[in-house]
Amino acid sequence: MPHITLEYSENLKHIDLPWVMFQINRTICDLNQFDENDIKTRAYPAKSYLIGLGESNVEQAFLSIKVELLCGRDPGVKEMLGQAVLRTLDSCVENAAGMITQICVEVRDIPSELYFKSVLG
Repeated sequence: MPHITLEYSENLKHIDLPWVMFQINRTICDLNQFDENDIKTRAYPAKSYLIGLGESNVEQAFLSIKVELLCGRDPGVKEMLGQAVLRTLDSCVENAAGMITQICVEVRDIPSELYFKSVLG
C-alpha cells in the first residue's frame, strides 16, 4: 500500500507516463510513511470521455488519481499525501499544449479485513 490508479483522457498523449508515475512514487516515498516496494502505480487512458457538454472552444483534458490505503492512517497523513500528489501532478502537466486540464486526487480507505496479499518468489 498505497495502490495508485491514474486515469487520464487520451488526448494527453504528450505526457511521459513512466516519468509521471516515477514522480508520483518518489513524492510518496519522500513522505516517509510508506515502504518503497509497497507503492504500486498504474495508469489507464480513457479512450471515450466527455468533459461537460463537449461544447468548449478550448480542448480539455483530465487526470484522476485514486490513492488507496489500508484503514487506520491519520487523517492528517492522508491529507498531506493527497496534497503532495496533486502538487506533483500539477508540475508534471503544467504545459498541456494549450488545453484546460482538470487534475484531481482522491484518497480512499480500504478496510484491512477485506484486503488480502501474498508475495511470491
